[in-house]
Amino acid sequence: MRKSLVAVCALIAVQMSGVVLADEEQGDLSVFMRMPEDALSLTHAGAGNALAPFPDGIPTLGGTDIARTLALTARIRDADGNLIGLTSELEDFPADFDEKGEQVWDTYWTVMIVGRGSLLLYEKEALGPDVAKVFAETPGSGLDWSGSIKQPSTVGPLPDKYGVVVGGTGEFEGATGKFREIGHLKRFTTDGALEAEIELRIWLE
Repeated sequence: MRKSLVAVCALIAVQMSGVVLADEEQGDLSVFMRMPEDALSLTHAGAGNALAPFPDGIPTLGGTDIARTLALTARIRDADGNLIGLTSELEDFPADFDEKGEQVWDTYWTVMIVGRGSLLLYEKEALGPDVAKVFAETPGSGLDWSGSIKQPSTVGPLPDKYGVVVGGTGEFEGATGKFREIGHLKRFTTDGALEAEIELRIWLE
């Protein structure tokens, strides 16, 4: 579970091969998170994970019937870097997660944009080989990693590896469509600290 939760906590898990990300393939709406600056809280099973739950004193999920889950809250920004709202990411790992070769899990996002409304998003996520290698090798190497890995993590459930816009409120009431979660990993340290940017790129129908 350690590798999987590191990837999810970092919010930069990359997609398995098969999708080429075109920067010119813009959506109707994009929101961004700068990590760690915009992260507000994180909890998961706790023990054995490279990234500790925060803030100090937050209850962890270890030893409970929901230990195979993760919850993160964060601020969101527009493309110009202005703070525009809040988001939550809730993740549900399968019981046999550690035993699979290609790990896939369920992720649920809420996106609340101040003064406009909210969106509910659902995706299947998978950890790709590039980030997996960084997470696996950096902690024991004695050397921090820095570089640039930018790829989507969404692998479904829609065709062509898109997630689903389930619905919304306010300006987004009745919304449908698709989205991708795109991570840009810039730095990962031996003690589990990271620098990354996360984009939720949304196409509305």
